[in-house]
Amino acid sequence: AARRLRDAADIRIEIDEAMTSDATSSVTILTASISRRTTIVRRAALVMLAIIVSAGLFIGGSRWAGPDQTPNPQWRGELLGGSTVAMSPRISPDGQTLAFAAMVQNQTQVAVMKPQSGNWTVLTSDRTRGAVSDITWSRDGTKLFFDRIVDVPKGIFTVPVLGGEERLVLEDAMAPEVLPDGSLLVTRISANGPQLVRFWPDTQKVTVLPALIARGLLTSGVHVFPDGREAVFIGKPVGAESSRDHLYVIDVSTGSTRRIANGISIPHNWNFPMAVTADGNSVLFDFPAGNLHRIVTARRNGSDEIRILFTLTSTPATLDAGSDGSVYVDLSDRPAEVVRYSSASGDAERFPLPNALRTEDTVNFRIVPLPDRRVLVATRVAGRGQIMAVEVGRDAVPFVATDQESGGPIAMVGRDHVAFMVGTIPNQAIALATTADGRMTGQLKGVDVTNIEALAGSIDGSTIFYVVGGVVWAVPTSGGEPRKITAGSQIAVDPNGRDLIILRTQTAGSRLVRVPVAGGAEQPVLLPQGTALGPEFGSNSVGPDGRIALRLTPKDNWFWPAAIFDPRSFRLTMIPGGDAADLQSPGWDSEGRLVMSSWLMRSSLWRFSPIAGLDAK
Repeated sequence: AARRLRDAADIRIEIDEAMTSDATSSVTILTASISRRTTIVRRAALVMLAIIVSAGLFIGGSRWAGPDQTPNPQWRGELLGGSTVAMSPRISPDGQTLAFAAMVQNQTQVAVMKPQSGNWTVLTSDRTRGAVSDITWSRDGTKLFFDRIVDVPKGIFTVPVLGGEERLVLEDAMAPEVLPDGSLLVTRISANGPQLVRFWPDTQKVTVLPALIARGLLTSGVHVFPDGREAVFIGKPVGAESSRDHLYVIDVSTGSTRRIANGISIPHNWNFPMAVTADGNSVLFDFPAGNLHRIVTARRNGSDEIRILFTLTSTPATLDAGSDGSVYVDLSDRPAEVVRYSSASGDAERFPLPNALRTEDTVNFRIVPLPDRRVLVATRVAGRGQIMAVEVGRDAVPFVATDQESGGPIAMVGRDHVAFMVGTIPNQAIALATTADGRMTGQLKGVDVTNIEALAGSIDGSTIFYVVGGVVWAVPTSGGEPRKITAGSQIAVDPNGRDLIILRTQTAGSRLVRVPVAGGAEQPVLLPQGTALGPEFGSNSVGPDGRIALRLTPKDNWFWPAAIFDPRSFRLTMIPGGDAADLQSPGWDSEGRLVMSSWLMRSSLWRFSPIAGLDAK
């Protein structure tokens, strides 16, 4: 308490002192060699981030009604070096070298760093095979395995730590984890979704394991325990009765599984950072509480014991654990704005998306425009899911008045209603509300929408289309028996009212098909050769004139640009503004403009170490 800062003036003094000092008492800043001006600006920003993180480090878990109410011990946060945008840290077996994904000319590459000095080196340079996502070490520490991903996984690669050319190990796979015998656990897209596979590089033998990984994860959903006998994954066993994802441990030899952390409901989102502790006894993961991120451990043996290690106020994307008890984290920030773009004039209207409305779920984040120029955003307020209405120059307000949680997917139904989700899993339902005043007019009961992936509404407002488990269904807005239509991942309704445009994400890549609502032969929507579609497609992706708004995933760029495709002229036109930002959820409003969100990327590497004498395991 005696060291607590009193006001903003004290904070400015602390920043000024930190900028003229080689180190701070709580955070060590290690940077690559850059210009003095850039160093000063960046250090000021990093010290501010350090203050924010430090505020979260010492928030205890005593108010969480979890199985373990032991007060939080103290941890020390240290900012590491690396590129301006650095992600996916993995510490070497000897604890001396940190591998990570470095942003180099808008593409992620494999890099290594000496945490003690901050010196770092980029090991890869290929820009034609997609972005680096997950990295892991060989057991002897001499090489790194990593994946490259475009719209779907392109393969597992390897590169020597001392330098050399990267080499393809296995095509159409992602998220490598190394086992003691040299085999790899990887994830491949199957008919059932992402599935765990064991692969032996020497013999090319492949064994499919009965484990389905949670769909759409930004980072690996699998980690191998140090002894190599078992691995932990987020998802569900093949044939599981429930469609919900949980934490499971799988025996890599027999395929038998058991669920762990039974006492809590694992929050499923597209960002689930997870690791295993060096002693092999526990699983480390992020268990959010509102805007706070609790880094917790769950016991491998299946007990319900959960322990909070520390709490962060910034978003962790990836976790890794060192043999000394340290935890490596990449903390990210995604400043965002709403963009309303006219393809006719090229003019773009922009306004910031309030920080309180942003979520970590940038892949599934959609803004849905209303006819009155407001946009709807599904977010979390005070730890509860809530749909907010955002308007230029005004504060965001709740869209619908309800005691239940509300959330996405969101879709226009006809001209004057919106469909969205109310309630919490497993008691969620599709609800309808008027666009004018957010008044709820009904809920669809008896429809299984657990882990719903997409929503769309018919032009006349009579039907709701939705996706669950990779299957498209139709149900009347007045209620009734759902009707199965076809396989699909995302859906939009053609303005002719007769067809659906469906996005399918498969091993060969994402593609679009036109499917008649009443039944009949489907037709492929052909795109210019080399067009790589992203997994994001929404209910308003098809405009009144039939043009389609697309989010792309080019091989040579980590960021997601957007484009307009005209099926009549077969012309693909890029939307400006996507060079160093993700253009998310491009869709048409009632005025024929494109409305989307634009996300910048900031990410830095941190090491959190327990204070001497603390048992961090």
